[in-house]
Amino acid sequence: METSKQNRAPPSVWMVMVGYNCIEDTLEALESLQRSTYGNLHPIFVDNGSSDESYKIVQEKVPNTDIIRIKDNIGFARANNIGIQHAMKRGADYVFMINNDVEAAPDMVTRLVDAAGASDSIGLAVPKIYYYDEPRIIWSAGCRYRKFPPIIKLNDTKDEDDGRFDEMLQVDFITTCAVLIKRSVIEEIGLLDPNCFLYWEDYDLSVRVRKAGFILHHVPGAHLWHKVSRTTQKGKPNPGVWRIRGRSKAVFCRMHPQYGAICFPGYPLLASLGFLLSGKSSIISAFCAGYKEGKTGPLKPLPTWTDELSDSGEMIRTV
Repeated sequence: METSKQNRAPPSVWMVMVGYNCIEDTLEALESLQRSTYGNLHPIFVDNGSSDESYKIVQEKVPNTDIIRIKDNIGFARANNIGIQHAMKRGADYVFMINNDVEAAPDMVTRLVDAAGASDSIGLAVPKIYYYDEPRIIWSAGCRYRKFPPIIKLNDTKDEDDGRFDEMLQVDFITTCAVLIKRSVIEEIGLLDPNCFLYWEDYDLSVRVRKAGFILHHVPGAHLWHKVSRTTQKGKPNPGVWRIRGRSKAVFCRMHPQYGAICFPGYPLLASLGFLLSGKSSIISAFCAGYKEGKTGPLKPLPTWTDELSDSGEMIRTV
Protein backbone atom coordinates (compact mmCIF):
# COMPACT_ATOMS: atom_id res chain seq x y z
CA MET A 1 0.00 0.00 0.00
CA GLU A 2 1.38 3.39 -1.02
CA THR A 3 2.15 5.82 1.79
CA SER A 4 -0.19 8.79 1.62
CA LYS A 5 1.28 12.18 0.77
CA GLN A 6 0.13 13.51 4.14
CA ASN A 7 2.12 10.86 6.02
CA ARG A 8 5.39 11.26 4.15
CA ALA A 9 8.26 12.93 5.96
CA PRO A 10 9.12 16.36 4.53
CA PRO A 11 12.35 16.57 2.50
CA SER A 12 15.44 16.39 4.68
CA VAL A 13 17.27 19.70 5.11
CA TRP A 14 20.84 19.55 6.42
CA MET A 15 21.94 22.94 7.66
CA VAL A 16 25.62 23.88 7.45
CA MET A 17 26.82 26.68 9.73
CA VAL A 18 30.50 27.62 9.74
CA GLY A 19 31.83 29.45 12.78
CA TYR A 20 35.09 31.26 13.41
CA ASN A 21 35.12 32.54 17.01
CA CYS A 22 32.16 34.81 17.95
CA ILE A 23 30.63 31.96 19.97
CA GLU A 24 27.87 34.18 21.40
CA ASP A 25 26.59 34.89 17.89
CA THR A 26 26.86 31.22 16.96
CA LEU A 27 24.80 30.11 19.96
CA GLU A 28 22.14 32.72 19.27
CA ALA A 29 21.92 31.65 15.61
CA LEU A 30 21.72 27.94 16.43
CA GLU A 31 19.14 28.52 19.13
CA SER A 32 16.94 30.52 16.74
CA LEU A 33 17.07 27.63 14.28
CA GLN A 34 16.17 25.19 17.07
CA ARG A 35 12.83 27.03 17.13
CA SER A 36 12.24 26.26 13.44
CA THR A 37 8.81 24.87 12.62
CA TYR A 38 10.32 22.67 9.89
CA GLY A 39 10.08 19.03 10.89
CA ASN A 40 13.12 17.52 9.18
CA LEU A 41 15.99 19.92 9.86
CA HIS A 42 19.44 18.61 10.82
CA PRO A 43 22.07 21.15 11.96
CA ILE A 44 25.78 20.78 11.26
CA PHE A 45 28.23 23.14 12.96
CA VAL A 46 31.69 23.44 11.42
CA ASP A 47 34.21 25.08 13.76
CA ASN A 48 36.70 26.63 11.34
CA GLY A 49 39.80 26.95 13.53
CA SER A 50 38.24 29.02 16.32
CA SER A 51 40.57 30.03 19.13
CA ASP A 52 37.70 30.11 21.65
CA GLU A 53 37.00 26.35 21.29
CA SER A 54 33.56 27.06 19.89
CA TYR A 55 33.00 23.40 19.11
CA LYS A 56 33.20 22.44 22.81
CA ILE A 57 30.64 25.08 23.79
CA VAL A 58 28.24 24.06 20.99
CA GLN A 59 28.67 20.43 22.03
CA GLU A 60 27.69 21.34 25.58
CA LYS A 61 24.87 23.80 24.92
CA VAL A 62 23.25 22.83 21.61
CA PRO A 63 22.03 19.22 21.41
CA ASN A 64 21.03 17.38 18.23
CA THR A 65 23.78 19.08 16.22
CA ASP A 66 26.50 17.36 14.24
CA ILE A 67 29.85 19.00 14.97
CA ILE A 68 32.98 19.06 12.81
CA ARG A 69 36.19 20.66 14.01
CA ILE A 70 38.85 22.04 11.68
CA LYS A 71 42.13 22.75 13.44
CA ASP A 72 43.13 25.83 11.41
CA ASN A 73 41.07 28.43 9.58
CA ILE A 74 40.90 27.14 5.98
CA GLY A 75 38.51 29.79 4.70
CA PHE A 76 34.75 30.11 4.40
CA ALA A 77 34.30 28.23 1.12
CA ARG A 78 36.44 25.21 2.02
CA ALA A 79 34.94 24.94 5.51
CA ASN A 80 31.43 24.99 4.03
CA ASN A 81 32.48 22.33 1.53
CA ILE A 82 33.33 19.99 4.39
CA GLY A 83 29.89 20.55 5.90
CA ILE A 84 28.14 20.19 2.53
CA GLN A 85 29.93 16.92 1.82
CA HIS A 86 28.90 15.59 5.24
CA ALA A 87 25.28 16.61 4.55
CA MET A 88 25.30 14.90 1.15
CA LYS A 89 26.72 11.71 2.65
CA ARG A 90 23.91 11.77 5.21
CA GLY A 91 21.39 11.81 2.35
CA ALA A 92 20.31 15.46 2.37
CA ASP A 93 17.52 16.42 -0.03
CA TYR A 94 18.52 20.05 0.52
CA VAL A 95 21.65 21.68 1.92
CA PHE A 96 21.06 24.94 3.75
CA MET A 97 24.13 27.13 4.21
CA ILE A 98 23.69 29.86 6.79
CA ASN A 99 25.95 32.36 8.56
CA ASN A 100 26.58 32.16 12.29
CA ASP A 101 25.60 35.80 12.94
CA VAL A 102 21.89 35.63 12.16
CA GLU A 103 18.48 35.11 13.70
CA ALA A 104 15.88 33.19 11.71
CA ALA A 105 12.10 33.43 11.72
CA PRO A 106 10.59 30.11 12.89
CA ASP A 107 8.89 29.49 9.54
CA MET A 108 11.84 30.54 7.35
CA VAL A 109 13.06 27.04 6.42
CA THR A 110 9.51 25.83 5.73
CA ARG A 111 8.87 28.72 3.37
CA LEU A 112 12.18 28.17 1.55
CA VAL A 113 11.53 24.44 1.07
CA ASP A 114 7.96 25.05 -0.12
CA ALA A 115 9.18 27.59 -2.67
CA ALA A 116 12.10 25.49 -3.90
CA GLY A 117 9.93 22.41 -4.25
CA ALA A 118 7.35 24.20 -6.40
CA SER A 119 9.39 23.74 -9.61
CA ASP A 120 12.23 21.53 -10.85
CA SER A 121 13.73 24.63 -12.49
CA ILE A 122 14.39 26.30 -9.11
CA GLY A 123 17.95 25.45 -8.08
CA LEU A 124 18.22 27.38 -4.86
CA ALA A 125 16.17 29.67 -2.66
CA VAL A 126 17.11 32.59 -0.43
CA PRO A 127 15.17 34.52 2.22
CA LYS A 128 14.60 38.22 2.56
CA ILE A 129 17.39 39.32 4.89
CA TYR A 130 17.02 42.30 7.22
CA TYR A 131 19.61 44.06 9.38
CA TYR A 132 19.64 42.64 12.88
CA ASP A 133 20.03 46.09 14.46
CA GLU A 134 17.47 47.72 12.13
CA PRO A 135 14.97 44.89 11.74
CA ARG A 136 12.72 46.52 9.12
CA ILE A 137 15.48 47.62 6.74
CA ILE A 138 16.45 45.11 4.04
CA TRP A 139 20.10 44.11 3.79
CA SER A 140 19.53 41.72 0.88
CA ALA A 141 16.63 40.46 -1.19
CA GLY A 142 18.98 38.70 -3.56
CA CYS A 143 21.42 40.64 -5.75
CA ARG A 144 21.58 42.07 -9.26
CA TYR A 145 24.24 42.93 -11.83
CA ARG A 146 24.51 46.60 -12.77
CA LYS A 147 26.30 47.25 -16.05
CA PHE A 148 27.33 50.87 -15.38
CA PRO A 149 29.30 51.34 -13.36
CA PRO A 150 29.77 47.55 -13.34
CA ILE A 151 29.02 46.01 -9.98
CA ILE A 152 27.06 43.19 -8.34
CA LYS A 153 24.72 45.00 -5.98
CA LEU A 154 22.51 43.87 -3.12
CA ASN A 155 18.77 44.44 -3.52
CA ASP A 156 18.43 46.53 -0.38
CA THR A 157 16.57 49.49 1.09
CA LYS A 158 17.80 52.60 2.87
CA ASP A 159 14.58 52.89 4.85
CA GLU A 160 12.00 50.40 6.09
CA ASP A 161 10.81 47.61 3.82
CA ASP A 162 8.24 49.16 1.49
CA GLY A 163 7.30 45.98 -0.37
CA ARG A 164 9.31 46.73 -3.51
CA PHE A 165 10.94 43.28 -3.46
CA ASP A 166 7.83 41.30 -2.52
CA GLU A 167 7.09 40.37 -6.14
CA MET A 168 10.73 39.73 -7.10
CA LEU A 169 11.14 35.97 -7.25
CA GLN A 170 13.98 35.44 -9.73
CA VAL A 171 17.32 37.12 -9.04
CA ASP A 172 20.73 37.29 -10.76
CA PHE A 173 22.90 36.58 -7.72
CA ILE A 174 22.56 35.49 -4.10
CA THR A 175 24.65 35.70 -0.96
CA THR A 176 25.65 32.63 1.03
CA CYS A 177 24.53 34.36 4.20
CA ALA A 178 21.56 32.00 3.86
CA VAL A 179 20.82 29.79 0.87
CA LEU A 180 18.88 26.56 0.41
CA ILE A 181 20.34 24.38 -2.38
CA LYS A 182 18.79 21.32 -3.95
CA ARG A 183 20.77 18.11 -3.84
CA SER A 184 20.50 17.77 -7.64
CA VAL A 185 22.24 21.13 -8.08
CA ILE A 186 25.21 20.13 -5.92
CA GLU A 187 25.43 16.82 -7.79
CA GLU A 188 25.59 18.71 -11.08
CA ILE A 189 27.80 21.73 -10.37
CA GLY A 190 29.94 20.64 -7.40
CA LEU A 191 30.95 22.51 -4.25
CA LEU A 192 31.99 26.10 -3.52
CA ASP A 193 35.09 27.48 -5.22
CA PRO A 194 38.05 26.80 -2.87
CA ASN A 195 40.01 29.60 -4.57
CA CYS A 196 37.80 32.09 -2.74
CA PHE A 197 39.01 31.97 0.86
CA LEU A 198 36.28 34.44 1.75
CA TYR A 199 33.97 36.63 -0.39
CA TRP A 200 32.76 36.15 -3.98
CA GLU A 201 32.20 32.40 -3.54
CA ASP A 202 28.47 33.23 -3.47
CA TYR A 203 28.54 35.11 -6.76
CA ASP A 204 30.58 32.32 -8.35
CA LEU A 205 27.98 29.82 -7.12
CA SER A 206 25.21 31.98 -8.58
CA VAL A 207 26.77 32.00 -12.04
CA ARG A 208 27.37 28.25 -12.06
CA VAL A 209 23.81 27.50 -10.92
CA ARG A 210 22.36 29.70 -13.66
CA LYS A 211 24.74 28.24 -16.23
CA ALA A 212 23.40 24.78 -15.35
CA GLY A 213 19.91 26.00 -16.25
CA PHE A 214 18.47 26.58 -12.77
CA ILE A 215 16.68 29.61 -11.35
CA LEU A 216 17.84 31.57 -8.30
CA HIS A 217 14.68 32.10 -6.29
CA HIS A 218 14.09 34.88 -3.75
CA VAL A 219 11.35 34.04 -1.23
CA PRO A 220 9.92 37.31 0.17
CA GLY A 221 7.95 35.60 2.94
CA ALA A 222 11.02 33.86 4.40
CA HIS A 223 12.72 36.22 6.85
CA LEU A 224 16.17 36.39 8.44
CA TRP A 225 18.01 39.05 10.44
CA HIS A 226 21.77 39.46 9.85
CA LYS A 227 24.37 41.10 12.10
CA VAL A 228 26.51 41.76 8.99
CA SER A 229 30.15 40.63 9.13
CA ARG A 230 30.71 40.60 12.89
CA THR A 231 33.89 38.55 12.30
CA THR A 232 35.60 40.75 9.70
CA GLN A 233 34.44 44.29 10.48
CA LYS A 234 35.57 44.78 14.08
CA GLY A 235 38.02 47.62 14.75
CA LYS A 236 40.25 49.22 12.12
CA PRO A 237 40.27 47.97 8.51
CA ASN A 238 42.15 44.67 8.44
CA PRO A 239 44.75 44.49 5.63
CA GLY A 240 44.57 40.68 5.69
CA VAL A 241 40.82 40.75 5.05
CA TRP A 242 41.22 43.28 2.26
CA ARG A 243 43.93 41.19 0.63
CA ILE A 244 41.44 38.32 0.57
CA ARG A 245 38.75 40.62 -0.86
CA GLY A 246 41.05 41.70 -3.67
CA ARG A 247 42.11 38.16 -4.48
CA SER A 248 38.57 36.73 -4.49
CA LYS A 249 37.23 39.50 -6.71
CA ALA A 250 40.00 38.93 -9.26
CA VAL A 251 39.42 35.17 -9.16
CA PHE A 252 35.71 35.68 -9.89
CA CYS A 253 36.43 37.87 -12.92
CA ARG A 254 39.02 35.40 -14.12
CA MET A 255 36.61 32.46 -13.83
CA HIS A 256 33.69 34.35 -15.38
CA PRO A 257 34.96 36.64 -18.14
CA GLN A 258 31.39 37.66 -19.05
CA TYR A 259 31.58 39.79 -15.90
CA GLY A 260 35.11 40.99 -16.61
CA ALA A 261 33.94 44.60 -16.71
CA ILE A 262 33.88 44.49 -12.90
CA CYS A 263 37.68 44.20 -13.02
CA PHE A 264 38.20 46.73 -15.82
CA PRO A 265 41.74 47.92 -16.75
CA GLY A 266 42.87 50.42 -14.16
CA TYR A 267 40.48 49.08 -11.52
CA PRO A 268 43.21 48.63 -8.83
CA LEU A 269 44.23 52.26 -9.29
CA LEU A 270 40.66 53.49 -8.97
CA ALA A 271 40.07 51.27 -5.94
CA SER A 272 43.26 52.62 -4.33
CA LEU A 273 42.06 56.17 -4.88
CA GLY A 274 38.75 55.30 -3.23
CA PHE A 275 40.52 53.81 -0.22
CA LEU A 276 42.74 56.89 0.06
CA LEU A 277 39.78 59.28 -0.03
CA SER A 278 37.90 57.24 2.57
CA GLY A 279 40.83 57.18 4.99
CA LYS A 280 41.75 53.54 4.38
CA SER A 281 45.24 54.04 2.95
CA SER A 282 46.58 51.27 5.21
CA ILE A 283 44.84 48.58 3.14
CA ILE A 284 45.83 49.75 -0.35
CA SER A 285 48.97 47.63 -0.73
CA ALA A 286 47.28 44.53 0.72
CA PHE A 287 44.26 44.86 -1.56
CA CYS A 288 46.39 45.35 -4.67
CA ALA A 289 48.66 42.42 -3.75
CA GLY A 290 45.64 40.16 -3.31
CA TYR A 291 44.13 41.37 -6.57
CA LYS A 292 47.36 40.54 -8.42
CA GLU A 293 47.42 37.07 -6.84
CA GLY A 294 43.88 36.41 -7.99
CA LYS A 295 44.64 37.58 -11.51
CA THR A 296 47.80 35.55 -12.06
CA GLY A 297 48.25 32.89 -9.37
CA PRO A 298 47.54 29.16 -9.77
CA LEU A 299 43.97 28.02 -9.13
CA LYS A 300 42.66 24.85 -7.51
CA PRO A 301 40.08 22.79 -9.45
CA LEU A 302 36.44 22.93 -8.39
CA PRO A 303 35.69 19.90 -6.19
CA THR A 304 32.64 17.66 -6.51
CA TRP A 305 30.87 16.44 -3.39
CA THR A 306 32.29 12.94 -3.87
CA ASP A 307 35.92 14.10 -4.06
CA GLU A 308 38.28 13.44 -1.19
CA LEU A 309 38.79 16.88 0.32
CA SER A 310 42.26 17.79 1.55
CA ASP A 311 40.79 19.15 4.79
CA SER A 312 38.15 16.74 6.05
CA GLY A 313 38.16 17.99 9.63
CA GLU A 314 37.56 15.99 12.79
CA MET A 315 34.08 14.66 13.43
CA ILE A 316 33.32 15.59 17.05
CA ARG A 317 29.69 14.43 17.17
CA THR A 318 27.09 12.89 14.88
CA VAL A 319 23.45 12.70 15.92
